[in-house]
Amino acid sequence: MKKHWFQIIGYLLGILILWACIVIFQQPFLLMLLFLLIILPCLSIWLFHLATSKCTVRVYSEVSAVENGNTVPIVLECRNDSFFPLFTCIFAFTLQNFYKPNNTTHKLSLPILPRRTNTIRIPVDTAYCGMLSLEARALYVSDYLHFLTKEIPLEQKVQVPVLPATCSVQIPSTAPVTDGMEEFTESDHKGNLSSDIKEIREYRPGDRLQRIHWKLSAKLDDLLVKEMAHTTILSLVVLPECNREQIQDTAIVLRSVMEQLWKREERFEVCLYNAAACDFSYFLITEESQITEVLIHFFYMPLYDGVDEAKEAYFASAQKSAVILQICGTGLKRLDSETIIG
Repeated sequence: MKKHWFQIIGYLLGILILWACIVIFQQPFLLMLLFLLIILPCLSIWLFHLATSKCTVRVYSEVSAVENGNTVPIVLECRNDSFFPLFTCIFAFTLQNFYKPNNTTHKLSLPILPRRTNTIRIPVDTAYCGMLSLEARALYVSDYLHFLTKEIPLEQKVQVPVLPATCSVQIPSTAPVTDGMEEFTESDHKGNLSSDIKEIREYRPGDRLQRIHWKLSAKLDDLLVKEMAHTTILSLVVLPECNREQIQDTAIVLRSVMEQLWKREERFEVCLYNAAACDFSYFLITEESQITEVLIHFFYMPLYDGVDEAKEAYFASAQKSAVILQICGTGLKRLDSETIIG
């Protein structure tokens, strides 16, 4: 509880001056005014404590995620269940992107009216992708005479992922290096990228053109489609680098690569390297919504200065043998772990 001694001393001086006037002029109404001035601070502080004890604060976002360049609407709700308004209230909070740390405390002044939920929307413009975090620090409330200011601690945090925009990327061939493939073997998107043909059947509307067996269809003068026998071993891993200087471009390329691979119906994993813990997290993409989940986990990864730290740690710790797509900034390279690990 903070006491404003300047206001308190000024108020007491006013009472002393009024007492001097009563002694000099001897007017009854001045005595009544003095009595009111003595009672008023007690009444103000009592009502102040009563109102703050029934005041609750809630902070939340109206959206779960946004794309970079859009506005995040963050809502501040202050509920006052008492019958007395609180006119002098200051909401203190910090607002930052994990990629752009900023511990500056922002303050927002607002009145909290009685018997209602007071709502204020804070529009936050996004200039960078990453995890946007608003942390509510405290609500400072002063009594009517501004003698006291009470700090109501708030331990509320709102985090909204700001997704990067997508771009056009040229993905290197993801087929494993072999000496050649037989006529009935092809690169298949949903298995090990090199699965055997299970059966040949007639074309049905909705079948992908990549599955048409063109050579056999030309011989029989009818469209035939290959059904693949999928293997269960994954062989495609996307490995983004969390380089501090290029993290924005890395996030853009990572999302673009994941969406392209998903549209191509390739089965792949994303491997995220935590440089602080020196470990890896794997995320198998089986649904489109998991792309956003991977980006959220990516935003929490600690940054580093190197451009190949994830790659070097991947091979040094003998992770999965796979075809690896390494992303660092706008760069996208294919690595074959079997060849490098040897």
